[in-house]
Amino acid sequence: MSEYYGGLFWDVLLLADYKGWDEFYLSMCSVLPCESCKRGSMDWLEHNKIPEFLSNDDKNCWLWEHRKQLGGGNWKQKIKDNGYTLESWLGLFEGKKFSYNDK
Repeated sequence: MSEYYGGLFWDVLLLADYKGWDEFYLSMCSVLPCESCKRGSMDWLEHNKIPEFLSNDDKNCWLWEHRKQLGGGNWKQKIKDNGYTLESWLGLFEGKKFSYNDK
């Protein structure tokens, strides 16, 4: 697959529904392998704190907009080419198993 571009990190966050995802997010941003991406993410987060969300849907909307704003050219082109929205992107994963224990 040639579509990784760091996107799986975002995908996991969008699919995650657990407390502490924001700490995972901050931890992962601080160790991104791309120095420019890491610096850009950490600088952005200094001025744009992660808000408190009332629901997982609110978290997903925030992350989707954040990814569209800070995502690289590859991701922006993929959104344009495929006409992705948050809902259509999440639909790609509907019914798929994400762990060995999923039934």
